Amino acid sequence: MRQALIRMEAEGLIFREERRGWFVSPPRVRYDPTANTSFTESITKQRRVAGTTVLSKKQVDASKWISNLLCCAAGVTILIISRLRSVDGRAVMVEQIHVKAERCPGLLDYPLDQSMNDLMM
Repeated sequence: MRQALIRMEAEGLIFREERRGWFVSPPRVRYDPTANTSFTESITKQRRVAGTTVLSKKQVDASKWISNLLCCAAGVTILIISRLRSVDGRAVMVEQIHVKAERCPGLLDYPLDQSMNDLMM
């Protein structure tokens, strides 16, 4: 029985919660980060509940590596926001957002558990 449960878990058919037991896995989430749609919108269209928890937010000077990615000079002030994204209350990914501070002054003062696209428009 134990081997069968482990095999079904490996195949994604069931999942285990500590001290609670085994449960049938919900349908897989379909999400394309390259699509022109938000995470929340994509999850909602699948009749699931999307969630966002802000893990950290900070203002730092851009390293050389980050400045190359953001096409700015090293040392430019950037904002880094880390968020945990969930589906139906289960964590599915952590995202890290880098934004030039000059483009969104005061961004860190807003509630960041909402759509970043809507917030920055």
